[in-house]
Amino acid sequence: GIYVKIGDGGWLAFNSGLPNVVVNELDIYYNATDSSQSKLRAATSGRGLWESALYSPESTRPTANFTSNYTTAGIGQIVSFTDLSTNSPTSWQWSFTPSTVTYQNSTSSSSQSPQVSFDSTGTYTIRLIATNTYGSDTIIKTGYIIISTLMTYCNASGEGILYIKGVQLGNINNQNTGSDGYHDYTSLSTDIEVGNTYTITITNGHNNSDDDLGIWIDWNRDSDFDDTDENIVCDADNGANGSFNFTVPSHASLGATTMRIRIKYFDTDCGIPCGTTSYGEVEDYAVNVTPGSNTWQGGTSEWDNATNWSEGVIPTSSYNVTIPSSPSGGNYPTIPVGYTAKCNKLTLQGNATITINGALEVEQQ
Repeated sequence: GIYVKIGDGGWLAFNSGLPNVVVNELDIYYNATDSSQSKLRAATSGRGLWESALYSPESTRPTANFTSNYTTAGIGQIVSFTDLSTNSPTSWQWSFTPSTVTYQNSTSSSSQSPQVSFDSTGTYTIRLIATNTYGSDTIIKTGYIIISTLMTYCNASGEGILYIKGVQLGNINNQNTGSDGYHDYTSLSTDIEVGNTYTITITNGHNNSDDDLGIWIDWNRDSDFDDTDENIVCDADNGANGSFNFTVPSHASLGATTMRIRIKYFDTDCGIPCGTTSYGEVEDYAVNVTPGSNTWQGGTSEWDNATNWSEGVIPTSSYNVTIPSSPSGGNYPTIPVGYTAKCNKLTLQGNATITINGALEVEQQ
């Protein structure tokens, strides 16, 4: 990180926007004519170049701002907020509407960067007041976080000595667990982005070459695992052990949903997500589906032509869409008569345009 020390005071963080990354070199440029043009640059290990104006003692009130690691989550999932306020605030006051939240990990409403779990479903508005010697500033982000409940699913369990010893997927790293028949681990969650491919690693606690593995994710959040693409791993008679890849489909609904993992003994298939097996175990986890990114290429002007999009698929309401000011193919999109185009969020860069002859539905305005 980058820190500044003024006189006899303590070290202060001076790295807003800098990722958590090794800094290999710091360089300062002094402009003798215009001090506002003086710059500090940090060369990082694999994350590009960070630039900032030089520190100057603040004589103005803060400008409040913040971000969070999730904007959609499930009940009980911990969301971490990061203060991005400028002009060196010295105190912070957070509030949530509705107020059904619990502060976690010894943080509170006066912490600079609190961690919060949400106790009820709904859309939450967050307010931050940042204060220093010269005054305070308030930022309110309306409808910033959407909290959904995980669905209720069919019962599933296993018996005997066969069990799941470890699961690793993104931020989920649940190792050295015992044999429970069934265990609800939906308090553990990770983000997965529409269109991206991920690796899940399963460790079998009673490794047998004939064991079977099945993994399901409820992509459309309809309380079952029966729909297209929801059986993401089906590995029979192969030890129920190892690493497996899956891709988040373009039709996946955004938000928190459930992943079910089952291992069982020798039936030459990966089984079904419901019911009890004589030997095996079932575990449930939460995954948070976040929007994919799809950028307009513009080989033609047809919005509903998959070849015009960076991901090779026509956007759905699960994609954030960007229309660049200068598409590589030279054409701006046109939505044809009778066609309804959809996206989660739409960004028009520069002078980019869209011609809407049909309809366009944007989830987040």
